[in-house]
Amino acid sequence: MSFDLVKAGEDMAFWDRLIRKYGKKIRECGWHGPLEPEQLETDMNYDALDNALNEALYEDGTEESFTESDGGGIPGSADYASITELLGKFFVTGSYVCGGPYDTYEEAADEAGLGYGEWDYDGEDEDEGEDEEQAEYEDDVLRPVLAEPPGTITNSIGMKLVPIPAGTFLMGSPKKEKDRSDDEVKHKVTLTKDFYLGMTQVTQAQYERVIDKNPSHFQSDEVSGRDSSEFPVEQISWDDAVEFCKKLSDLPEEKAAGRVYRLPREAEWEYACRAGSTTAFSFHIDGELLCDYAWYEDNSGERPHPVALKKPNAWGLYDMCGNVWEWCSDWYGEYSKSAVSDPTGPKEGSSRVTRGGSWISDAASCGSARRSWYLPSDRDDQSGLRVALSYPSEIHK
Repeated sequence: MSFDLVKAGEDMAFWDRLIRKYGKKIRECGWHGPLEPEQLETDMNYDALDNALNEALYEDGTEESFTESDGGGIPGSADYASITELLGKFFVTGSYVCGGPYDTYEEAADEAGLGYGEWDYDGEDEDEGEDEEQAEYEDDVLRPVLAEPPGTITNSIGMKLVPIPAGTFLMGSPKKEKDRSDDEVKHKVTLTKDFYLGMTQVTQAQYERVIDKNPSHFQSDEVSGRDSSEFPVEQISWDDAVEFCKKLSDLPEEKAAGRVYRLPREAEWEYACRAGSTTAFSFHIDGELLCDYAWYEDNSGERPHPVALKKPNAWGLYDMCGNVWEWCSDWYGEYSKSAVSDPTGPKEGSSRVTRGGSWISDAASCGSARRSWYLPSDRDDQSGLRVALSYPSEIHK
């Protein structure tokens, strides 16, 4: 079939597969993400890029290569600078328009100076072996350039924390919501204080830097010798997660900044996951777009993946769905049926709350309201953490 370059961005199954499979080759041409125009003019090996894209597109089913189009090898009126800039906007951020300054593909194309030249692509085989290829080639994807929401801070170990504003929301799910659980009683919650939440799940590298060991199952031979430093840490209990927060807080730089880290409360977690939404998933009513936002049973290849390769939610938080379950501070128990402010959960219990789903979870388990729980001492290869931080006094100044 024939379609224009901008609309090609909508066919994410094709583009995701293309970039995962050939990202390393394209990166070797000098493309490391969105660049300033003057950098594009000096840093890119355009012949090598053209060859790499042609090879990738030809092998993945495109009938005509880029070099057979107008514009010096790029479809329509686009030049190399604009195509690489647009590719960067589409892929390196993990989202083509979402999270960027553009509301539509046309706006992104106009900004990049792209015309609507047509090229051919036979996409009939795009689903063949897609899950296997996602798992095999994901480590070759170009590392995302994380878009930082205003007010984001970076701590002494390079961890980024996003400011979450105080507010009121409906926690839980309506009775008619598809695949809901009975413990998701819908009720009004008000959070009266701003807080910070980790932009990503805690990585193996971050955990090891603080604790001096990496307990994760998915490292070394379990990931075919790949570098697993950016994978989320797992095989940690609730007790381990609390210890990590304490030791991170005790680092000299963090003490000097007045930062005391902790696990998020369950209400804080759901509020941040929803990011202002009221649907089962923050990005869609029934999870139709889940593959764009999460690693779960349908696309994970039966293992977790490096953090922040998928799209962030509206508040700039990555992997709030899938990859690994995230510990919360609360004991698991029944919700209040009436409105509450700053809830901290039951005063006692036997199990602690986990949220978000994991690489092996079904879609429903990745929903914003879905709850799970483990004993505080339990460890498995699906459980990790994301840190929270109350506003230090000097940040308010």
